[in-house]
Amino acid sequence: MLIRLTITAVAGVSMQVKLCIIDRPVGPSFTGDIAYQTDTAGSAITGLDVSTEFDAGNGSGATYSVQAGTLPAGLGLNGSTGQIGGTPTTPGTSSGIVIRLTTSNGTADSNAFTWTIDPAPVAPSFTGSIASQTDPVGSAISPLDVSTEF
Repeated sequence: MLIRLTITAVAGVSMQVKLCIIDRPVGPSFTGDIAYQTDTAGSAITGLDVSTEFDAGNGSGATYSVQAGTLPAGLGLNGSTGQIGGTPTTPGTSSGIVIRLTTSNGTADSNAFTWTIDPAPVAPSFTGSIASQTDPVGSAISPLDVSTEF
């Protein structure tokens, strides 16, 4: 932006000054840390919105990407919205996941976090059979150990 100023002194002498203001891009910055995430394998994640932890500055056309590390297997990042979703498939810990926000003016910032996927709970399964038990009425019943059948 160019501004022209005319300055007139008391003695009637005037001069013109040109002032040029350059609008420099203000890049994105993260406004908070992406929290440590813990989920369970096989359970759908409806959406972790990492965009809430960034301020795009005066840039537009923001895109999100995984700059370093990897998201847990089964999860993906929507580069336009900053939403992470899917169904994790493999238990384990993904450390050093770095999400990067880049704006159309080329400025960028990133934010790192860790995500742990716990194993899915396993229901006990019955592996044997329990024989029929018959005891006379009025007699004591001996304990029956069925723990070996699971």
